[in-house]
Order: sequence, then C-alpha cells, then structure tokens
Amino acid sequence: MVARWIVEPPAVAKPSTDGEQTDVHLPISGARRSLWFTLAGLVLLQSSSGLNVQALPLLVRHNLHSGVGAAGVILGICAALEIPIMLGAGVLSKRVPLQRLVLTGPFFAMAYYAIASVAQQVWQLGAAQVLNACCIAVVQGLAISYVQELMPLYPGR
Repeated sequence: MVARWIVEPPAVAKPSTDGEQTDVHLPISGARRSLWFTLAGLVLLQSSSGLNVQALPLLVRHNLHSGVGAAGVILGICAALEIPIMLGAGVLSKRVPLQRLVLTGPFFAMAYYAIASVAQQVWQLGAAQVLNACCIAVVQGLAISYVQELMPLYPGR
C-alpha cells in the first residue's frame, strides 16, 4: 500500500536571484558533508548500543559471575530510565540548541562503556545504566529532529 499510494513530495522551491523559482535537489556541499558525518556518527552510536544489548548478558554471566536474570534487571533499569530522560531532553531542546544536546550523546556513551569495561560487580553496571539511558535518550530521541534541521528543504525525509 505504501509503495503504491504514497508519493514523494516535490522539493521545496527556492527563489533564485533573478525572480524565477528553481528546484533545490541537493543541499550545499558543507551542509551535505555535515549531514553525512552526522549520519555516520549516529550509525556508529546505534551499532554500539545494539552490540551492548547483545553482549551485556554475556558480561554479567561470565565476567561478573551473576545470573542472566541480573542482566534482565539491568536492561530493565535502562529501559525504565530512557523515557523520562527522553521527555526531559525534549523539554530541554527548547532552551538548548539540538546540536549541543546531540553532541552530548557520545560523551554519555564513552562514560558508560568506560564504566562497563571496568565494572567488578553487577550493581556498578546497574548504576551506570543512568549514563546509558542518557545516551540512548539523546541519540534516539533528539537525533531525528537534529538531522531534520540539517535538511530544512526536505521536511519528513
């Protein structure tokens, strides 16, 4: 149904200097480069987050010598914290530029992964889920809006 009835909207026309309207198909090169670097960074952050979810039970079971139930609790803590932090980040985005907020995501991730790599007990990994939830909330909650800001002539793309 989507392939048949949903059509690509026409590009927003940008007035040229001589008064005629021209179609703008591609953003300028600097903006395009920024967009591609942003998308590459977001893909890397999402990949590390996905690998974290897959490897966390192994870390808890084999390195921290706890049951897989503890891994479920740890992942549940992160999931429970994500939504309130995501809502708070959305409110904060009205006062702070999106770029600045999105750039905090990798720092939360680096701090979380540093703690996870040296954690000796399950509670340490559980406490670090606050940082992981902040990273996920910022990257997954605000990054879409930020990427959309990088493409103002293509709403919804």
